[in-house]
Amino acid sequence: MNNHPIPASGRALSALAVVLIAVLAIGAAATASPADNSKPLWMREPAISPDGQTIVFRYLGDLWRVPSEGGEAVRLTVNAAFDTSPVWSPDGSLLAFASDRYGNFDVFLMPAAGGSATRLTFNSAADAPTSFTSDGGNVLFSSTRVDDPANIEYPHPRALPELYSVPVSGGRPTQVLTTPAADAVYDRAGKRMAYTDRKGLEDLYRKHHRSSFALDVWLYDVASGEHAKLTGFDGEDREPVWTPDQKGLFFLSERDGTFNVWRMDLADPDDPVQLTRHTRHPARSLSGSDAGDLCYSQDGEIWLLASGTSEPRKLEISIIAGDRENPAEYLALNKRITEISISPAGKEMAFVARGEVFVCSIEHGLTRRITDTPQQERSVDFSPDGRSLIYAGERGGSWNLYRADIARDEDPFFYSATIIDETPVLESNHETFQPRWSPDGGEIAFIEDRTTLRVIEVDSGNVRTVVPGDRNYSYADGDQWYDWSPDGKWFLVTFLSPKRWSDEVGLVPSSGKGELINLTFSGYEDSAPRWAMKGEMMFWFSDRNGLRRHGGGGSQHDVFASFFTEKAWDRFRLSEAELELAKLAEDNAEKAEKDDDKGKKDEKGEKDGDKKAKKLPSGFTPPEPMDPVKLDLD
Repeated sequence: MNNHPIPASGRALSALAVVLIAVLAIGAAATASPADNSKPLWMREPAISPDGQTIVFRYLGDLWRVPSEGGEAVRLTVNAAFDTSPVWSPDGSLLAFASDRYGNFDVFLMPAAGGSATRLTFNSAADAPTSFTSDGGNVLFSSTRVDDPANIEYPHPRALPELYSVPVSGGRPTQVLTTPAADAVYDRAGKRMAYTDRKGLEDLYRKHHRSSFALDVWLYDVASGEHAKLTGFDGEDREPVWTPDQKGLFFLSERDGTFNVWRMDLADPDDPVQLTRHTRHPARSLSGSDAGDLCYSQDGEIWLLASGTSEPRKLEISIIAGDRENPAEYLALNKRITEISISPAGKEMAFVARGEVFVCSIEHGLTRRITDTPQQERSVDFSPDGRSLIYAGERGGSWNLYRADIARDEDPFFYSATIIDETPVLESNHETFQPRWSPDGGEIAFIEDRTTLRVIEVDSGNVRTVVPGDRNYSYADGDQWYDWSPDGKWFLVTFLSPKRWSDEVGLVPSSGKGELINLTFSGYEDSAPRWAMKGEMMFWFSDRNGLRRHGGGGSQHDVFASFFTEKAWDRFRLSEAELELAKLAEDNAEKAEKDDDKGKKDEKGEKDGDKKAKKLPSGFTPPEPMDPVKLDLD
């Protein structure tokens, strides 16, 4: 259930065009002072030169050079874009790297001593260099461009790239392998290639991973086209580097509990030797010189295992550089808004931008920041009276629920309120997010631990389960869906079919005391249901009539509607003229009822409206109590 995925009114969106909010820039704050950089942390992707004299690494989005003995680092790239993944040419004269300076990551080439960079790739896919060919004439790089039709692996735009080669002089890249070959590096003769495979969508920075999807090191014979798997450990083996005699490989493995450097003899790959023994933090980004000096990063610092030595050494590196950016930056957040909620009076819009909650006047564009925390907030929703907001915040190590209230009765709106109080609604060790107010404001629904739909009573704090977590599967935070019925008695939900790995639309009582009823039974994907026609109709997305894309990459969805009463179905099918007559009859009946009630008094003789009204935003009319939703499930 993502709040308001359908665009709001034109007035609301036009108001966004004038909303400018000043906030501190996160990126600028990360630029430390020269004194702090005397012992920098999070130097990543070190690559040692072929002669073993120099190390190039990534830090603060730029490439830096430092002697392999340590010392003061010198910045090589100064572009405002993100530069990463440096690799050396065999003669040590050139560096290839990836940069997003033109929008997506492309391969660039520059002199190893520094200077202007030349762009080598121009595809819209993300390209990342892995090494040079043995003669130095081409750069190998991974990219998800076009698979060979004979490849039986399913195509995926992120996880299963192909291997390509591009001349250092520029020109059209050629495909080397259609199967994933990360960290690919040729031997000195160019006859064999060592690489790391990719089998699925697992996060490359995941630790302690044991499964059939774990990475392995392979060897490719160029002449025969045969591939040989070198590692059989059920955990991670990766990032091969050739030994100086070309008879073995150095590589990273987690077989002792964390990533360390190992060496294997190609004549006996099943009996590798461990070279480093880090116990807490993993070794990453292994590279080697022609003489066998090994360089890698560990816990944000750079280590060197010199050839002929048995113990690695942490390099002392200093970085003396001024700030490239101002410590504070004024940002227009118009295009950084991730979700919105319109107030019941239609006067305000709450939204989330850069993980903070804001409220703005739809008519005037005046904006008030509601949260100001180092943690992320999300899933904002207005209460039915418009005087409270509910949202989730990742604080104290887990996602929790918080509410903000206009403190003074004299203040009608959030954007102009003098005092706003924030209070916790639910704090626990569970992950709780995606909150939504019930129609009467007495309860709040939310998702717990990514898949369980629960409801908390605002006054008592009692919590009940409506849909247990085993009825769904979550791939990412916020990918579940539910919608309160107008009377607050039911939920429409998306749930996972128990016999098929696809979504269905369901109906469940909000009391948590009824069965989950499948409303679609289509055999296709059905999702994101919403109530309509005062609870007598629902509409949702389904791909039952859509074209499916090859490889499980999704399909075309259409909007479908279903009716809960015969009366609603009959009304929906009225012609334009018939509907006009029906509305006229309804208006006349409503007017007669109001006239009949107008002169009546209550038992105390008080006229309607004499009682003191609650302070509510201008233009807000409290909704009349909803009749129970009628459901004819047959």
